[in-house]
Amino acid sequence: MSGSSRDRPAGAAGPGAGQPARGDAGTDYRWLSEAIELSRRCPPSRSAFSVGAVLVAADGSVIATGYSRERDPHDHAEEVALGKAGPGARLAGATLYSSLEPCAARAVNAHLRPG
Repeated sequence: MSGSSRDRPAGAAGPGAGQPARGDAGTDYRWLSEAIELSRRCPPSRSAFSVGAVLVAADGSVIATGYSRERDPHDHAEEVALGKAGPGARLAGATLYSSLEPCAARAVNAHLRPG
């Protein structure tokens, strides 16, 4: 029987033990729906997509949210959410849900920034 306690190592918590199930379709659907709702807040643009992002901690709580062009015309939703999380955020085990796959150019730039 898939998902039963006998499928998990002894001592491993399963869904419903206070932790969201990783890869659980219902959980993913919930947070992706939230990201889509956030994307509807984006100011209009003729040349950019409207994207929403939700940063969710390992315990299932929301760390931060963001959407494209939230504070600046060049803002990307994921960067806004990560920026709001700030230093010391509970990022270990966190998941970033986005209504659109992140921009490849931004991913390259992140590796080039001094840090």
